Amino acid sequence: MNEKVETASAVIDNEGVTPVESVASSKQIVYRVVKRLFDIIMGLIGFIFLIPVMLAVKLAYVFNGDFHSIFFTQDRIGKGGKTFKFYKFRTMVPNADEILEKLLKEDKKLAKEYKINKKLANDPRITKAGDFLRRTSLDELPQVFSVDCCQCYCGI
Repeated sequence: MNEKVETASAVIDNEGVTPVESVASSKQIVYRVVKRLFDIIMGLIGFIFLIPVMLAVKLAYVFNGDFHSIFFTQDRIGKGGKTFKFYKFRTMVPNADEILEKLLKEDKKLAKEYKINKKLANDPRITKAGDFLRRTSLDELPQVFSVDCCQCYCGI
């Protein structure tokens, strides 16, 4: 008969005493591995569904004469202070930072609005396709690529 007794510090069964810490840590490792595999598989499935959207976004940009990358990337800080690449569809012109700097120097009203809100209500840097992507929140889809940074969250 296999009896199992759990105490505050150990699990006691017919095979002996096992410290709770080792039981808990092995369960955590299994959980982390399963979660990581799930994240990777779901990321791959998401990527497959993202391919047609990426093609449509690229075509929209090309038809408007924009041949630059459709992605905006930024380094972000994850759990434990680890950095990872953050991806979104680019919704602004490629040299948006330089244009913003020029706009803010030339127009004091825009500079005041930007200082208060950290954005512009009618931002001239947003592309036609970018406006659509923002309104529909499709610009967020490439975050599927950030599944690779899952290690920032689950520690594997």
